[in-house]
Formats: sequence, structure tokens, C-alpha cells
Amino acid sequence: MQISLILPQIVALDVVFALAACLQTIHVPLIASRRSSYNRKVICAYEASLVLHLMISALILFASSGSYLVAPLDVCARAMGGVLWLNAAIFAYGVVLMVRYRRPVMLVELLLVVAVTPPVVFAMGSAWTVVLIAEGAFFLFRSIAALLMDVRNRQEDITMFSTIETINVIPVGILYLDPRGRPLLMNRCMRKNLVELHMPTDLGDMSGTWNELRKLSMQMPESSRNRVRINLDRFGEARAVVEVSPAEIRLFVRDRVMVSGRSFERIIGLDVTEYAHAHDRLAQANHLLELAGQELQAQIEEVKKVADNAGGVRTESWTAGRSGLEVRMYSREKVELFLLATEDGMGPTAAAKFAGVSVGAAKKWATGHLPHSYTGARCRIGARKPPRKEASLGPDKSIYAPPATGPLAGLNEDQIENLLLRAVLADLKAEGWDPASISNRSKCELGERLRRATALPLRSITGFLRISKSSYEYWRPRVAAPRDRDADIRDRVVRIFREGSGCWGYRTVWARLRREGVRASEKRVARVMREEGLEVVYNKRRARGYSSYAGEVSKAPENLVNRRFRADEPNRLWLTDITEFRLPGGEKVYLSPIVDCFDGMPVAWSIGLHPDKRLANSSLLKACAARPAGARTTIHSDRGGHYRWPEWIGICEENGLVRSMSAKGCSPDNSACEGFFGRLKNEFFHYRDWEGVTAEEFMGRLEAYLVYYREERIKKSLGWLSPMEYRRKLGYA
Repeated sequence: MQISLILPQIVALDVVFALAACLQTIHVPLIASRRSSYNRKVICAYEASLVLHLMISALILFASSGSYLVAPLDVCARAMGGVLWLNAAIFAYGVVLMVRYRRPVMLVELLLVVAVTPPVVFAMGSAWTVVLIAEGAFFLFRSIAALLMDVRNRQEDITMFSTIETINVIPVGILYLDPRGRPLLMNRCMRKNLVELHMPTDLGDMSGTWNELRKLSMQMPESSRNRVRINLDRFGEARAVVEVSPAEIRLFVRDRVMVSGRSFERIIGLDVTEYAHAHDRLAQANHLLELAGQELQAQIEEVKKVADNAGGVRTESWTAGRSGLEVRMYSREKVELFLLATEDGMGPTAAAKFAGVSVGAAKKWATGHLPHSYTGARCRIGARKPPRKEASLGPDKSIYAPPATGPLAGLNEDQIENLLLRAVLADLKAEGWDPASISNRSKCELGERLRRATALPLRSITGFLRISKSSYEYWRPRVAAPRDRDADIRDRVVRIFREGSGCWGYRTVWARLRREGVRASEKRVARVMREEGLEVVYNKRRARGYSSYAGEVSKAPENLVNRRFRADEPNRLWLTDITEFRLPGGEKVYLSPIVDCFDGMPVAWSIGLHPDKRLANSSLLKACAARPAGARTTIHSDRGGHYRWPEWIGICEENGLVRSMSAKGCSPDNSACEGFFGRLKNEFFHYRDWEGVTAEEFMGRLEAYLVYYREERIKKSLGWLSPMEYRRKLGYA
């Protein structure tokens, strides 16, 4: 058996094996420095064995190329037969690694390695030459690919140096000790802490470090311990608080960790200066709050005493019949309000709540047990301090004067007072006011109604309502002719709303006012529109619209948009569809727009009477004609038949458009275009009178509105600019 290669071929193959061996030799230390989850030593041993295999193969080829152009193969095999049996061990080791790490791709290189074993060489005969050439090419390619991967991983990997530097910059002290007390890891922060505490940091034995820290913690002065009040119970006993200086406090915590089955001691050093100072400030604030609480409690007790004394002076009990019951005294006005409320059909509980009296007293009044001023015999009213004039309703006897003339002439004080109280009760029941908290403005409004109803003089009205004449006269013109605080913008708001055909909300109207130089808040504009009855009407009818699906005419492209209707610049993403307008006369008009997702502007459109392919193709041709050269555009549509005919596909290919389609029957996949149609129909078509409008006239109006939509219609998302104004601002138009 002989190698059927001439000398130059053998030399070239020998160079291939030698180069592969050199590259593999460089690959081995790079693997050793790689951060991986598997055992690096095992893999490095296998890669080193491959280096040995390649060197043996190169030596065999070198010996074969000695003095013979055609050398017997068995001579080389017998010369290095013992060494070649090493390939069997490499093969067995590789099989174990392949099974252990589940890498079946290793089987190829293992078969090439075992092919150089003497029994396999003699069995293959001259065919072994082809295997040898394949092996050289494979391992050369493998070594080059491995080096390239090592370079890439070296750039992305975290080196040992970077890991150490990261640990050193951590603002937390870290110290690891082995079971013998020898330091394994100490960062700069821990070394700095130990240096500041005058403790050694460069000894081989640091087992006494923790005991020294505990001693320093116990040696702290009592004043410092009281000042450093930190809740450290969660750390247990393995903690030590050391005051490095009056301005620096350190907390050291010790625990044990298990690494690869071995126990290590870990000491963590934390700077708790800010926490200690914050705790001190919190404790001081709590102390001040306790003192303030005690002082407030003392003041409350004093107020209670004064209130009890005043209540004893102002309140007196009365005895009803033989029962000996003790009852609070109420003003005459509240009793009158309660009685009037019961006469109007209120229950005792509701009337008591309305008049502001207790339910118990109200039930006794309802059964006839009234105070002395009403019955003259059942009870008596003790002396009490009159309430504040602003707090209740009722006549002031010092200024009350019944009229001598008019419709109320001849009535006594009690009759007129009853009449006034009934009028007050009617107003309170109608408006839902609380008699105890009626404002001066409300008193003035009530007084004006009472004057018109009773013809009483102003002096009697103000005395009854307990309001001064100056306050009454202050509120009188404001109640008579209330000022319209929105008069300056009311006409503008109405005009702008009508200019928008009644489809602009308060935010758009507010933006239009800002463009005109009028400054007003959004809430103010909304209030004016609500007062004027300017309400935007939206179409809520869910009728089935036009469908252009014609079956699977051609293969549908992939949905590239995936509902991400956003574009960073114009002419990147277009949307298209066809919508239908049904006129009262039975005619139908169809619109096919091209909408740009950059700003929602209709780039081009076509309007026609038939939803055919010509309508869709014409709008696309118009958009392509206006598109700048070199733009890469994606056109997205639904699965309508006119978007799947050869004409549409040809236009897209000629202009370099990338096609994208929604899923079948899934309108949300083209929701941005559907939203454009919704806004268009709400603002232009729905709730408008199209009776008598022909299709040609409607198409003209639709054309004008689309121009307005592009040139003048402002949008909040564009900074209250129209799409064309927005493009001019950014320099795209």
C-alpha cells in the first residue's frame, strides 16, 4: 500500500496539518481564560490532545516526503505505530465528552481522528489518502473558526481584571477568609476601613479581625452609643457598630458562606452615618411631637372645662309632666322649622334632621310636649346667650317693624314671622340648603324673593335673615344682574365650533383660540361649550360596511407591520383601504386613500363610483409620483382582491414598495386606516343632510375636505399643527 501523492502535494498537506496544529495551540489557552459554565480543565485537555494528534499527523507526512516521491505507507505506520495508537485514547476521551455535554457534532472530528489509527489505515488502503486530505481541511477550518469565536468572546467576556476592579469600586467593604483565617479577597473599601481603625491589613492570618471589631464596638463611649441609635435586630449577634470619627459610623456584619462545598467567613462593612443621623433626627422629631401632644392635650382639657362651664350657664333642663326628663333647649326658629316641616308631610326623623335638632326632642314635640314659649305650661326656657347673627334665621326684635300699610297690614308679629318662615322653608326644601350654613349671597337671593312675595321693607327682611344692610346692598346688584365671566370668549367659541361643522371638541376649540391669540384654559372652553349646548355627536351605528375580499387570488405577503403604526420619517409606512359612502338617493361613492403613518396625512387619494382595481391603482400611482427618490416604503393593506391582482403587485415592484397585509378578517391589523375613516366620516359625513346631493357634487365636497384635512386640520399629537404645517416645521416639505 502506497500514498498516491506526489511530493508537492504531500508537502502542501503537511503544511496544512502544521498550520492547523499551530492555530489549535493558540486556541487552547484562550479556552482556559474563557468564563463558562462547564469545566474548563476537561475541555482544555481534549483540545490539547487534538494538538498532539495534528502534530503526529504532520510528522508522518513529513517522514513520507523524505527521500521518496512515492513512499510505502506501511513503513511510516510501523515507524510511528506506537504513537498512532494514542489516537484511540483521544477518540475514547472525545466520545465521553460528547455524551457528557451532548454535542453530537463532535462525532465528525472523532471519526477523522480514529481514521489515522493503524488498523483503520490498513483496512482503508489507498482510500485513506482522501480521508487524510479531508481531515487536514476540516481541522484547519475548525481551528480558524475557533479562533474567530475566541476573539469575539474575548471582546464580550468579563475578564478577571475587570471583575477585580468592579469589586474594588463597590462602596461596601468586603472581606473573605478561609477556615484558617487567611484573607482570600479584600476590596479597597474594606482595606480603607481597617486602616482607619488602625488594624493590620497585610497579614497572612486575619482570624482575629472580627474579635478586634467587636472590642472596638464595646469600647465606644456611652454618649456615642446613645447617639448612634440604629435598629440592627435583624442582623442578630453577628454585628458590630464602630465609630471611626464623630462624623463617620461603620457597621460590620459577619456570616458564613458555602462555596463549592467549603465554608468561608465573610465580613461586610457598611457606612451607616447617614442612617444614624437620620435616626437621630427622627428620634428628636418624635420627642418634640410627644411634647406638643402633651401640650395640646392640656389645652383640650382646658377647653373642655370652659365649654362645660359655659354649657351649664347657657343650657337649663326642664321637667315634662311627672316624668322628670331632662331636655336640651333650642332656639325658637328651629322649633318653628321643625313644626312647619312636619305640617308639610315630613316624618319626625327627617324633620329633625332638616331643622338641626335631636331626634328625641323632635319626637316629644311631635306628641305635643312643646317648650314653654309655645304651650305656656309644659316647660320653661332658661336664660341663654343668643346665637351669632350670621348663624341662624329669625327676626331681630330690636329692629323688627310690622308694616302699617300694604297686603300684610293688620297682621301681628307672630303671623308675619310664620309667613316668612314658611317662605324660607319652601326655598330651603327646593334648593337643598342647610339653614345653619346659608351664605350671605343666598340670604340676599332669598331676601329679594321675600320682598317680592311679601312687600316687606328692607329693614324687616335684613333683620329676619340676620344679615347687615351693607352686606345685603353689596350682594344685591350681583344677584340682580349676574356678570358673565366668559363673555369675552363665548362668541369666539361658538364661531369656531360652527366653523368646524360641529365636529370639534373642546380641546380643538381651545387650540384654535390659542392660534388666534386668545388665552383661556381648557376647562373654561369646556364650560362655555356646555352652557351653549355645543356637543359633538359621534356615530354609534355599527352597520356592516363594504367588503372587498375576493378569496385567495394570489399568495398573501407577510404582516410586516404587526400593528406598529409608527414611522420615524415620512414615506416609510403607508396604509391603504377602501371605504364606502351611501347617499340618501341610493348612490354610493368610494374613497381609496394612501395614509402616511408618520403624521396621519393622506398622501394621495382617489374617489370614484366603483370599488374596482382602477380606483386602488390610481391612488397608489399618485402616491408613488409624489414620493421622493430613494425612499424605502412599506405599503400595508387588508386582503382585498384589488391588492392581490397582478397590476397592483407590478406597481409595487416597479416603485420598490414592500408589500404587507393584514390577517384574514382581522380589521385591527389595519386599525390606523380604519381610524382615519372614522374621523373622516364623523367630521364630514355622519349627521349631515345629504338629501338632494348628487354623487358628482359629493365627490367634489369630499375632495375639498381631504385637502382641508391635509393642509388645515390641526392635531394634538402634532403640537396642534396640521400635517402639512408639521412637515414644513421639520423641513420635510
